[in-house]
Amino acid sequence: FLVGFASVLVAVVLVVSTAVRAVIERNLREGAVARTTDQVEDAQRGLLANARNAARNVVAFGEALATRIERGTVESADDLVVIFGQQLDFVMFLRANGRPIDVAGLREEEALTVVSSQVVRTARRTGLIAASVDRVGFKGTLVVIGAAPVTRGQRVVGIAVAGIEVDESLLEELLPTGIPGAAFSGGGTPRLVASTFPGP
Repeated sequence: FLVGFASVLVAVVLVVSTAVRAVIERNLREGAVARTTDQVEDAQRGLLANARNAARNVVAFGEALATRIERGTVESADDLVVIFGQQLDFVMFLRANGRPIDVAGLREEEALTVVSSQVVRTARRTGLIAASVDRVGFKGTLVVIGAAPVTRGQRVVGIAVAGIEVDESLLEELLPTGIPGAAFSGGGTPRLVASTFPGP
């Protein structure tokens, strides 16, 4: 009787421990997914905040250049890319109708993609600062774009656009220390555009 009871007790303990282990594993998995989701959302918020700040910085200069933007004679985009250094990869000044006046840091096909992007259209239509992550150019380079109106008085005379390419250094800036990450370009087959994981 004792041997039989001991066998049943061992079987019950094994079943209970297996069930507890499964619950613990599920909870750990769910916790890891929740932490990863939170980190992705934090990185996305950081990207968009960077883009909005970049656009604000360019607009600060753009306001001083409003008369030249309105006339279509501004030639300061190259200087701003140099001034802001690693904070910006490209700058564009557009007329109020969206036509480019001055572009620095972009090839022609990339500039056309940026001009026709939703973020630039939103800034033109609403008169508010807008930001998003988009693919630009034929190669689909992943960039964070910020666009903001340049005003003269109460009138929008142009749009200032600033952008940052999503690369390893940007990921390192946005991700918590010691947490590797990667960015992929969507649309069709996802393509790795930046990674902070060790190795090639």
